[in-house]
Amino acid sequence: MELDLQQVVGLTAAITSAVALLIGFLSERSPIGALMLAVSTALAGGLCWAGSALGGTKGLFIAFLLVTLLAYMIGKGLGKERGSRFVPALWLGFCGSWVIGYQAGREIGLLTITLPSILVFWIAMFGVSRHLIPLNKRNQWGKAFRCLFSYCLGTNRPFHVLDDRELAQRVPGNPYGQFFSGPGIVLTDPAHAPIIWDGLSFKRIGDPGLTLTERFETVYQTVDLRPQLRSVNVEAITQDGIRVRIQANIPFQLNTNGRAPELPGSFPVDSASTYGAVWQQPVEESKRHAWEEMVPIMATRLLRRIIARYRFDELCEPLNPAKDPRLEITKRLVDRLRRDLRDCGIEILDGWLGNLEPVDSSIIEQRINAWRVEWERQILITQGQARANAIMAMEQAYVQAHAELLGAIRHIVERQPTMNQEVLTNLVALRFIEALEEMACSPGVKESAPAEAAETIEYLRRSMGIDGALDSPSRL
Repeated sequence: MELDLQQVVGLTAAITSAVALLIGFLSERSPIGALMLAVSTALAGGLCWAGSALGGTKGLFIAFLLVTLLAYMIGKGLGKERGSRFVPALWLGFCGSWVIGYQAGREIGLLTITLPSILVFWIAMFGVSRHLIPLNKRNQWGKAFRCLFSYCLGTNRPFHVLDDRELAQRVPGNPYGQFFSGPGIVLTDPAHAPIIWDGLSFKRIGDPGLTLTERFETVYQTVDLRPQLRSVNVEAITQDGIRVRIQANIPFQLNTNGRAPELPGSFPVDSASTYGAVWQQPVEESKRHAWEEMVPIMATRLLRRIIARYRFDELCEPLNPAKDPRLEITKRLVDRLRRDLRDCGIEILDGWLGNLEPVDSSIIEQRINAWRVEWERQILITQGQARANAIMAMEQAYVQAHAELLGAIRHIVERQPTMNQEVLTNLVALRFIEALEEMACSPGVKESAPAEAAETIEYLRRSMGIDGALDSPSRL
């Protein structure tokens, strides 16, 4: 039985409304959204059926134009410019394929031309959507299609892209839209992860690369997963009241629980550490700072407390040159930062300090003068001790020579008890000169004896009439 135009239009409207209800429920996952799509489709089909019933082909054409105008108004209300173009284009494309199929073969043409063309269009749109964004999982294919469809309709949620560490909105959208709104898009590099916020609480930590947002979800901020380095110039006051300046360098990162980056892949993300760092972001002067600023803020406070325990001389003039006070200060600083920031999800990797310098440059000249006076005092003390040691050495050598001289004379007298007095006197004088020569040649006295000592001994030798080497009296 061949159907007339009115029956074909009515049957097409009924089937299209049922399909729209099914598609709406599958895409929107909401009975209200599916019902709105089905009612809109049924209204368009009903107008077309009424036009064909009242005016035949002309009435159907007028109904097509009327529905196109309604589609323009609905599309503009949903998505403004993009919606006002896409919704009428969809309707006119459907009507065109219906007319071509009906003219080519009536019911058979609708099944072999119109229906395949519509299926090809939607399947192609679904296939293309998979390649427009870098999907991480297969279960995101449907969301990718919703993103493309809602973008064409103008009801999409915001699309964001990380550009030079700043999250920029590439496509504006409404994050609070309920009907015909596809997921929002957040694209980052492998070193950044977005934090998703719904206005009341943190929902989740997004994945590096692609993150899809749903209704009410916005990007609170992005976190850098790479190791960070912060350098801070700190002014502190020493124990003796001198203001000094020092640069502290602290490398750190979010705690990854020992996981390392892998290829292909991204930097590892630990949700607990990231939440801890974000929840405890510092707030100073009614301004919220990023989690990375927590490290320099705490390092500044701790470094001032540590330096306040040292005097300026201890920092700039260590008594032990092999012991640099900066190493001790660095160890205290790094250990304290690791202990205090562990619960915040931040891992301190290392730390080092620059040179310590006084804020007032005139203090350097003052300290140099003070050090010069002190070293001059130490030099005078050392020289005095050396002279005292030399005098003591000479005294000891004199006493020893005197004792040896007396012992030698006694030994000679005991051996020659009947010796002539004059000979004994000359013998004693000779022995005295020999003792002086031996004492002057000893290493301890030779270094400290004046240059005139050798001349004096030579004069005594000539006075005694001695030429050449002195014969030792011990051989007499």
